[in-house]
Amino acid sequence: MNADTDKDLIEKYNQVYADGEEKFWTFLPVEERLAILRNIDLQGKTVLEIGCGTGDFAAWMASCGAKLVVAADASGAAIQAACGKYCLSNLVFYASELKMLGNHKEYDFIVMVGVLEHFNNPDDTIGYIVKNIMSKGSRLVITCPLFINPRGFIWVALKYLFDAPMSLTDKHEISPNWIRKIAKKYGLKTIHTESVDFNWGCGDKMIFDYSQRLPKVFPDMDDEKINKMLSWLKENKEYFQGLGANALYILGK
Repeated sequence: MNADTDKDLIEKYNQVYADGEEKFWTFLPVEERLAILRNIDLQGKTVLEIGCGTGDFAAWMASCGAKLVVAADASGAAIQAACGKYCLSNLVFYASELKMLGNHKEYDFIVMVGVLEHFNNPDDTIGYIVKNIMSKGSRLVITCPLFINPRGFIWVALKYLFDAPMSLTDKHEISPNWIRKIAKKYGLKTIHTESVDFNWGCGDKMIFDYSQRLPKVFPDMDDEKINKMLSWLKENKEYFQGLGANALYILGK
């Protein structure tokens, strides 16, 4: 088992995908995927997607002109579902951890959508990708929760002040400052940054998200207290000045 692997996390995702992922996710990362497609040219390009889940975005990229999309996930259940949904000549799925994919430098784009925050050691993960997968001219495309918004402030405060289990799978809060430092450490240049999904960061999607999340985080709390907080958020949402719930980073070697 690789150092960046969490056996319990893989088992958790195997169960999620076996039960049906629609029961687990509050929202799918549609805005993040659209932002990626707006900012990269896939025509005739080769792509590696790390953490592809059940293959929706991999198939999307394969259908948008990519020469080849190699999509990998450590969850065997996810890849089984992906293979059952998609059969395209330019799309290949692998049930594999990152470091078991081997050293290849033929990819134009290495894509991770909402994945980096789940690794045990994101720093080590980026270092491995830079050394073993990226080549000159290739691009590392990352999306992850931004947290510099009303949703994020609540999340971080509850997690660090009260040890609240805000997520069963997220291990790190990847900030823009962390990305800046890691890019400098590994000699990467920033090609593009963008925040997306503003409604989730500070609007109705945020409120719905917390209406689902908070009762699970605080199962013994009086529902009236949670409802008061949600009501306050709803009444004042128009005054919130925040960034999107998620961030897109495109880095080059």
